[in-house]
Amino acid sequence: NVSREIWVEPVGSNGRSQMANSHAPGWPKASPLFSPDAGGLPTSLDTFSFHLDAGKLANTQSLVCFPFKEEELDVVIKNIREAAKHERVGQVLCVGFSDTESPTWNAIDAARTSVEEETGTRVLLRKQLRMGNARPGKGDGMNTALKYFLEETSLSRIHFYDADIRSFSAEWITRAETGMDEGYDVVRHYFARASTDGMITWLITKIGFAKLWPRSVLPNIEQPLGGELLMSRNAARVCVEDPRVMARSDWGIDTLYTFVLVQENLPVMEIYSREGKLHALYGGLRDIRNMVLECFHAVQSLRGEPTPASGVH
Repeated sequence: NVSREIWVEPVGSNGRSQMANSHAPGWPKASPLFSPDAGGLPTSLDTFSFHLDAGKLANTQSLVCFPFKEEELDVVIKNIREAAKHERVGQVLCVGFSDTESPTWNAIDAARTSVEEETGTRVLLRKQLRMGNARPGKGDGMNTALKYFLEETSLSRIHFYDADIRSFSAEWITRAETGMDEGYDVVRHYFARASTDGMITWLITKIGFAKLWPRSVLPNIEQPLGGELLMSRNAARVCVEDPRVMARSDWGIDTLYTFVLVQENLPVMEIYSREGKLHALYGGLRDIRNMVLECFHAVQSLRGEPTPASGVH
């Protein structure tokens, strides 16, 4: 049944909220549907109670961010257009590592006006800020987008997608939005990988999560290094307010996002993208070496940090 409220609340054995601050800005706080004290059914940390306001959800608008370096021009322009035409997208933000003289930057800048006229959605182009203290890279780009999202927009959600995904379509956005409409704070895409692909995920990050936090939901996350995800405004705020996240300017940013959002006990959904992630190959072994070292260091830097013994995933 559709009501005029949205409640998103894991409740404990005492019927009280375990996440009192998880509601969206401007929406009423959650209340438990069942309470043992009131003679109701017993509840657990795995119980969710949802009352979805269809009107509010229909009006929800999101920001889509594409961090980029040098990309295949036709692919990145197609992806921007796909995102901009989606009915739930209020703005598209392209965050560039390169300077304003790069071919990709210039191509996006030249295409922005036509995309805006065609779709009615604003397309912005920003150079990433130097925010962290590790090697300048992916983390600075994504954190630049989070800061823009929180400080310069009133949009409700923020998507991240790699700019070079050849198989990207508006359907990726629809799947993520549908998941978050169910009350999750984080929605992550995952997809099939070749047996020789994703080795850093399988041999470093997932093993590290399982070894260090075996009782948390971290080992169960399919692709903890995936850069294709949707965050609520609440989740974005958690990341921006955490100095560990803002310091991580390199490939380790995905590890930090995954860990911190689980540590805050925010509900995480993973959705399967059946078409897979087809994208450009990395430049060479030096890029892979940087990824290995930075992702390993990201896990190592969190050693000893506490995590909830249970969570919603």
